[in-house]
Amino acid sequence: MTKLAVMQPYWFPYIGYFQLLYSIDKFVFLDDVNFMKKGWINRNRFICSGQEKLITIPLVKSSQNKKINDIAVVFEDQWKRDIIKLISHSYSKSPYFNEVMNLVINSIDSKSSSISDFSAISIVAVMDYLGGFDVEISYSSEQGSIAFNGQNRIISMCEKSGCSTYINLMGGMHLYNKQEFLKRNISLLFLHPKIQEYPQHTRTFIPGLSIIDVLMMNSPQQVRAMLNNYDIA
Repeated sequence: MTKLAVMQPYWFPYIGYFQLLYSIDKFVFLDDVNFMKKGWINRNRFICSGQEKLITIPLVKSSQNKKINDIAVVFEDQWKRDIIKLISHSYSKSPYFNEVMNLVINSIDSKSSSISDFSAISIVAVMDYLGGFDVEISYSSEQGSIAFNGQNRIISMCEKSGCSTYINLMGGMHLYNKQEFLKRNISLLFLHPKIQEYPQHTRTFIPGLSIIDVLMMNSPQQVRAMLNNYDIA
């Protein structure tokens, strides 16, 4: 049973994204669909001065009428220095600060021009840091012309990749119909993350922050254990 998942590339996404990656055999970055403003492609939540803060990667003329891989990251270094300084200051007393901060700096300093590549790099960097992933990664834009949209496109991807099971995060339950997948001999399952509490630089635990918050406070071994903490149905 070969398992596939398809997701837009998010910038240092929450742990549920990585639980999905940990549970599958093949993964496609959906980079040739329209950009969604106020989503997670170019921003995420961190802890800054004991409070939740949204950090955003600046983009050049972002629009919901443009594809993700057609939107460029602002070409200057000042915003990169500002974000690195902010994250560094906020997590300087974290137990795994040095290792994770190097990961953040290397990712932000990447020369990627598009936000799709920039965000994908952040995800792959985390996977390399944690280890234990055994998943084949590709990009939807590499698959040639688009014959279908939405659910039919996902079904087509499953058939082209030879996957008999498609797994999506629970947030996409309203997008897909299990019976339509079964008509093509494909099982549709949804992953329900269980967010495990861990020490944070806050008075009360805030779930679903960027994976960077998790990595700063937990060893790779502890995080890998968290990656198995989910339900699939």
